[in-house]
Amino acid sequence: MKNLAVLFFVVCGLLSGCVTPAARDRDHDGIPDRSDSDRDGDGIANRYDPHPNLPDRDNHVRRPRDRDHDGIPDRRDSDRDGDGIANRYDRRPDGNNRANARDRDRDGVPNRTDSDRDGDGVPNREDRYPDNARRH
Repeated sequence: MKNLAVLFFVVCGLLSGCVTPAARDRDHDGIPDRSDSDRDGDGIANRYDPHPNLPDRDNHVRRPRDRDHDGIPDRRDSDRDGDGIANRYDRRPDGNNRANARDRDRDGVPNRTDSDRDGDGVPNREDRYPDNARRH
């Protein structure tokens, strides 16, 4: 067995393409696994990774939820569902339902909370025709 190991290292040395366990680099980042703080390259340090040798992006680790996949965690996202309606005005901030808030003047504020829903510059309470920008 010892002779086989010596033969392996000699052949590997001649071929210079063999990977020994000591020089293995699973994530191909140029850092040998024995020195790499993230062997599988999934962004989770080995000490916190339940599967440090598997490049599984999920790894069954709880990551911040991001419903609209914009890279901003929902707890910090002003528009969690990505429908263009800010959470504070959105009836369903966790569901991508564009019909949940009509916006007649397209100013980004739904009609039900817009103080000037037709966008004519006259507040609704003073506007005889709050849904018609051509008439006041």
